[in-house]
Amino acid sequence: MTERKFQEKREFVRADFSIRASVKLLDRSAFESRQSVKRLLSSYRNPYPGQTVDRDEAYTESMFSDLTGFLIQINEKLDRIISLIGADKQEPNSIEVKETLNISGSGVSLIVGRAVEVGQLLDISLNIPTFPMGVFKTQGEIIRVTPHADGHEDLFEVGIRFLNLTDDERERLIGYIFSQQRRNIREQKSYL
Repeated sequence: MTERKFQEKREFVRADFSIRASVKLLDRSAFESRQSVKRLLSSYRNPYPGQTVDRDEAYTESMFSDLTGFLIQINEKLDRIISLIGADKQEPNSIEVKETLNISGSGVSLIVGRAVEVGQLLDISLNIPTFPMGVFKTQGEIIRVTPHADGHEDLFEVGIRFLNLTDDERERLIGYIFSQQRRNIREQKSYL
């Protein structure tokens, strides 16, 4: 009997820890609209690729991009608060996230309380303190759906691939993952 070697095919490190998350289904037009806003905001960060820019001008444009991003997040939070206060407690496109299983620089694995399909597009919010206003917002695509192992018919394990992350977002995300892994290692060592 020959032993098969397990070969890791992941491009980015993955960590098993739970964070607060929320997801909503997106149709193609909403996805494309969010992507165009993201491209517009990132163009303010580097409006002239390959060229040197006056430091004060670059700082002002970067600040404008961050401020615009904050205002968009505030608007989304206000919409969520209004929907929670109103009669409709659950948005029709909202998917209840029961638990975050793991996260990497390329995606996240969640347990959700609703059947979804491979290929569906999602708007994803993860509470990560190293991001502006403590929220990492991006879009993703469902790449895997399996019934949850504990046998509940209404729970599904979902693999989601992040779409169109900027290098800065990916670096912040990976930095957060490493910091959480270091924290977990320190906690384990303190129990020994």
